[in-house]
Amino acid sequence: MNHKKIFLCCIVLVVILASCKQGFIKKVKIKANPQIKVNLGSKEVNLGNIVYDNINKTLKDKDNLHVYKYTPKNNQDNILHYLFHYSVPENKINMANYIQSIEKATEGQTITINQKKIRIPTINIEGTSGTLPSISNPGTDKLTLNESINITNFNPINVSVTDLDYAVIQNGNIKITVEGLDDTLKKALTIKYENITINHNGGPLTPIKNKDKLTGELDLHDKTITNDKKIEVSGKINISGTIPAGYAGGNNLKLKVEAKIERLKEIKIKNQNIETVINKDITLDADISTYVKKITLNPISINANIKNKLPKDTDIKIKLDSEALNIHSEFVQFKANPDSNEGQKKTIFEESRTLTPTGSLDIKATLKIKGYDQANKTLTLQNIAPENEYSFGGEANIKFDFEKAVVTPSGENFKINNQYPVNTDIFKNNEILSKMNPKPINAYIYLVSDLAGSEAPILTTKIDLLYSTKTQNIINEDHKSTPFVSDPNFNQGEIPQASINENEIKLEDIFESKPKQIEFKIDMNLNQITVTNNALENIKKNNNKAVIKAHALFDVPLTVSIKNDIIEKVLSIKDILSRKAGENIPGQFDKITDTIKELNLIVEYTNNTGMIFDARIYNPEWKEGGIFQFEKKLKLKDKGSIHINLSKKEIQDIKKRNQFPIVIEVKLPKDSEINIKNGTLNFSAYTITNMDVTYEF
Repeated sequence: MNHKKIFLCCIVLVVILASCKQGFIKKVKIKANPQIKVNLGSKEVNLGNIVYDNINKTLKDKDNLHVYKYTPKNNQDNILHYLFHYSVPENKINMANYIQSIEKATEGQTITINQKKIRIPTINIEGTSGTLPSISNPGTDKLTLNESINITNFNPINVSVTDLDYAVIQNGNIKITVEGLDDTLKKALTIKYENITINHNGGPLTPIKNKDKLTGELDLHDKTITNDKKIEVSGKINISGTIPAGYAGGNNLKLKVEAKIERLKEIKIKNQNIETVINKDITLDADISTYVKKITLNPISINANIKNKLPKDTDIKIKLDSEALNIHSEFVQFKANPDSNEGQKKTIFEESRTLTPTGSLDIKATLKIKGYDQANKTLTLQNIAPENEYSFGGEANIKFDFEKAVVTPSGENFKINNQYPVNTDIFKNNEILSKMNPKPINAYIYLVSDLAGSEAPILTTKIDLLYSTKTQNIINEDHKSTPFVSDPNFNQGEIPQASINENEIKLEDIFESKPKQIEFKIDMNLNQITVTNNALENIKKNNNKAVIKAHALFDVPLTVSIKNDIIEKVLSIKDILSRKAGENIPGQFDKITDTIKELNLIVEYTNNTGMIFDARIYNPEWKEGGIFQFEKKLKLKDKGSIHINLSKKEIQDIKKRNQFPIVIEVKLPKDSEINIKNGTLNFSAYTITNMDVTYEF
């Protein structure tokens, strides 16, 4: 060492001067008080690293098992933790059957409302009487005529219109004329019909007025024509006028009655078979219940497109019901628009539903058509024209927007059964660990999958830790809601949110028993999974394969109780005087040591471990009667230094020995509770020698 060399050089210089012969100088006196510092060595001890390095060495060939040092941020005591991370090999799950069942159950459906055509019948009313008396003038002078003629031979008109029940006339009339008039009579005569009576369905149709001098008219506005009821014509007509002389052409005259109907205020037609209830059964896969427990559809959308070309105000209302889907909609109205070829699009139902799939789904569409009597199969319409054709039809489209499904797992793919042994050389011949009893640990399980959704799966989880002859249960949960989480990163200073965590797990005798190996035994069964639409779409892109994997994390705080005294040597100094073996040379060394007035042994230490150690500094070779003759005990707290002053007499005793070793050791006493922090224990030892050199020559 440099300080030692300087010290020896000083002594050698003194010896040289002393050996010189005296010349012109009569007497020389040298006096000095040097101080020499000699470093004896230093040592840094990281308690956390002692175990950590051994563990890393043990696990260096283990791809699935890693260990991290970790100090929780919210840990006020700054206690060091070890995180043991076991990555369970991933499972690939074939989801093809599940996807097929879900897609089959959520296929869109259509309910067709077949087009129904309704043609308004033509109402024909026409009849003539028997031959009326002839009109003639065989004379040579004009003949003035004013005669009433009784109508007694008019055959009843039978109203017989296919499918007609009755019709109320809006615009129409019955025209009454005398058939057979030639131009002479048409010019000469005036015919009055006020006394004609027309009866129908038990009552007269009145009033009858003359439209002109030859035509009578009955206004049918608001008159009801009933099918299969006769129209009877009776009464008399009055014919007046001047007949030219010699006229003989007025033969074969008949009373004619003819109806002209332009518009109907209301008509009731029979034999109208309109399908007002339409049932549809959706057949599902027979084995869907094997794979799918529940399906949530959000929403179920039922949209109808109806073309209602019935007469104005003949609206159609539609509702849908399904017991399986728990749908009972309100009626939705589709107004009549006979002049438009465009359908009306309306939403009948749009809500979320969760269903338990069975063999089939029932859907029923119910129609209400204004004026339709389902029991009697009649249809009453208003404000229409005879001979017109009306119609209606369309469809209701049912769309199932799949949101999620509760899947009942089937088969070994949904199980994670794994045993993972780890050789534990760290415990072999490790007396320090065998004297420690670890505090309870915490365990975390991370379940990761692309099946992850908003709802946690139901899981049965059992994890055991096997060592020596013990089986320590870590986690035991049956059919418990266990959320999927993101793939964790354990090297960021915090423990990520886990699927399962279990605290205060005792590992009794794990150090003391010195197990040759520790075995992780993991048994996880997925009892139920909720699969979302997004997850399903991603799985379909991956050839219908889902991935599920797990991570087990064991949080081991370095908090232990000491079962037996632990004594560890932290620094060893071969010789307090820094002599090498065989360096104790009589004569010169005596002269050197004789100049030493005082020698201070100083040991400086910094304790960042958070623990207080019992420390001892002693010479292991100097005993008398079993008692160490050179020994000092003290407690090492945060930071400090140890001073041992050796007197001249003690130095004289030391120099008699070939070497004077010094050992510094620390002790963790039995039954103490210690928390190991992520800190170090540093030692630095050196001597400071005060010398008193006086020499005359």
